[in-house]
Amino acid sequence: MLKTGDVAKRLRVSENTVRDYVNRGWLACTVTPTGRRLFTDEDVDTFEKTYYERRNQHEI
Repeated sequence: MLKTGDVAKRLRVSENTVRDYVNRGWLACTVTPTGRRLFTDEDVDTFEKTYYERRNQHEI
């Protein structure tokens, strides 16, 4: 399981941006009883694929 900081480094964004992606429903995660967000590699892979596909569709 990856922590928010790990995902931020992988995506080359800030931890706040990762939290925003989760809050918008773009990036899946598991929230522990203490409120920590944990991500699987699969969660991040899926986000990368769908996010960058959507982003590329809007670029011309």
